[in-house]
Amino acid sequence: MDSCKTIGILGGGQLASLIGTELLKKNLKFCIYAQDINEPACEIAHYVVLGEKNDLQKLEVFFESVDFVLLESEFYSPELLVRLEEKYKTKVYPELSSYKVLFSKANQKEFFCSIKIPNVNNYIIKSIRDIDSITSIGPFMVKLSHGGYDGYGNTVVQTKKELLEFLPKITNEFKNAVVVEEFITIKKEFASMLVVGRSNSIILPPCHTVQENSICTLVEYPSFLSDSTHNKLESIMQKLSLHIKGRGIYAFEFFEDDKGDVYINEAAPRVHNSYHFTIEAFEKNQFEYFIDAVLGNDLYPVTEVHPFVSMVNLLGHTEGEDYQLKYPNIEGEFKTKIHMYGKKECRKGRKMGHLTLYGKTHNFDYAKKINREYTL
Repeated sequence: MDSCKTIGILGGGQLASLIGTELLKKNLKFCIYAQDINEPACEIAHYVVLGEKNDLQKLEVFFESVDFVLLESEFYSPELLVRLEEKYKTKVYPELSSYKVLFSKANQKEFFCSIKIPNVNNYIIKSIRDIDSITSIGPFMVKLSHGGYDGYGNTVVQTKKELLEFLPKITNEFKNAVVVEEFITIKKEFASMLVVGRSNSIILPPCHTVQENSICTLVEYPSFLSDSTHNKLESIMQKLSLHIKGRGIYAFEFFEDDKGDVYINEAAPRVHNSYHFTIEAFEKNQFEYFIDAVLGNDLYPVTEVHPFVSMVNLLGHTEGEDYQLKYPNIEGEFKTKIHMYGKKECRKGRKMGHLTLYGKTHNFDYAKKINREYTL
């Protein structure tokens, strides 16, 4: 690619900052579209366009000033992005044909069903009348179809009566669809990632994830899945690779129930928090793979740098701008690396950074201890 070209990143948060860090290493110029100048990626960008997510005029300024666009989140309307891409001939990645399929949970569920990928029994609720289609008695996991993240928008309700009372409160009169899933007992959760390039695609090895209140707190690599579970996951990922053609990177979350059945949970058409461990674990991390995919470079299988890697997501415990990370002094046959995201304000449950443990021996127990005892 011509080094004079400018790459646009739609979003200024932690993912944009981590993508931007890799672009800087490659001496590539990039522009950030953000809602607030204090967002982390703004500090390292060559220049910034400020505007709200639906501000067409500001988005047009952004699209006109860059050569192609990388998506940091799925908070932007696919219809709006299609109009902008066509008007300015500015290609968006992940490609919008696949982004449209995965940008909302309702679309994801319909897509998974259409290609016969196992997922939990669910109902797409777009009006009060749709509740009549629910045959289960509960409990239910209720998820906003669009706009939820880090546990926001996910709620467990016990009965259909509670569901009837709860839905109008979160849907704003059903302006946003809701996904209602039958609640199941989860034995283990894990994630995998698909990278689609110009001439080939690759699947990154799975990792084990730990969720608390629908927020990922810990990641373990390798995933230590049983052969049976690994084969089921690989079969699903291979099927996804046949149906997702648009260049880009796509994250998928899964869980295994107490019977050993594997279900796909959710997807994200972007780089993903669960794969931040790749910065230390692999020769090429997820952000480099994303950049290679959109630049049309050949994609090569993963080369491990460290065979055992654990990650602790550093969630806020306090409120305000005056925060400091404190974690227990733990010694072992591993190294640690802290990645703080440069967020100005700490909030309870907000992802402020992550800490990685890596080396030649298993270190996940140490990561769990840090997760229990650190403060921020």
